Amino acid sequence: MKQFTIIGVLVLGNIIFGLLWVGSLTTSSEAKISAPSEEQEKLAEEADDTALTFTENTFKSFYHYDNDNYLTRFNDLEDRAEKSIVADLKKLAATDVPEISFQNNVTDIQTYADPRSDKGEEKIFVILDTTYSIEDGNTYERSELLSVSVTKKEGQWIISDYENVGAIYPESEI
Repeated sequence: MKQFTIIGVLVLGNIIFGLLWVGSLTTSSEAKISAPSEEQEKLAEEADDTALTFTENTFKSFYHYDNDNYLTRFNDLEDRAEKSIVADLKKLAATDVPEISFQNNVTDIQTYADPRSDKGEEKIFVILDTTYSIEDGNTYERSELLSVSVTKKEGQWIISDYENVGAIYPESEI
């Protein structure tokens, strides 16, 4: 009887050990399949950083303006965006420089890449905080949410799609 008990415990121990071993093999195989390689991660980060930096610099430059560069900022944008986008943005602006002194400053900008973007085109969301000041001393703040696509053409990033999703004004300015 004692021998059967010892054999039973050994068989049960081997079964448990075997199940644990098979489970660990399955777990390590799943980890290898789902984890991207270091090289893939590095390439994805470089692509995102380059597109994000391009987008951030473009919108900092475009939304930071005053009387002196109010109209010329569109010329700077022509090298960074599709012609149709520049034309649409020009339609939203005054055709002449206003006669009062004013200034629009970018106070904060945050860019986020959509992880579902197609290769060669990055979908980027931009949160842009600006302060608009006019000569009478009034200052207005607002936050805008932009959705843009940037595409690499001839080795350079270019804004291929632009949508102003919305703006948020502080309650006191409404």
